[in-house]
Amino acid sequence: MERLSDILASYPSVEPQRSSASSWSFQQQKASDRWKEARRDHLKCLIAKEAVGHPLCWLCHERAVIRCTECLPEECFCGECDVSRHKKQPLHNRECVIHGFFEAVPPTSYAIKEEDGYRIHEQDGSCTKDCVEGNGLAQYLCICRYYAE
Repeated sequence: MERLSDILASYPSVEPQRSSASSWSFQQQKASDRWKEARRDHLKCLIAKEAVGHPLCWLCHERAVIRCTECLPEECFCGECDVSRHKKQPLHNRECVIHGFFEAVPPTSYAIKEEDGYRIHEQDGSCTKDCVEGNGLAQYLCICRYYAE
């Protein structure tokens, strides 16, 4: 018995058991502290992910105008490759750079290359013939949008 007492005495004392309520609040405080430490790095990663940059199409290596959030890791496409890639996946969430920011592109839209950039057209027929051919004021009256850098 004396030997067991010596062994127990040689070990450092153990902290008293906390109640479950104080243990929970302690865990929550530690999690909050860790989040405060990591928050800046997480924000930098989110901002970097949304940077527009000048990506190339994964298929043909031309300048990309469409970003698909579901075709990972091949997420950037030119207008032509976007149409061919999404014929079988029409409901993928796609985005296009418009005025320097990513904006959602509906499944009924596609990009057409023009001299000064790309124009996003609607496949449902709401674009006029003049708009598609680039004639006159139709480009200002149509619901199409430009991608231009």
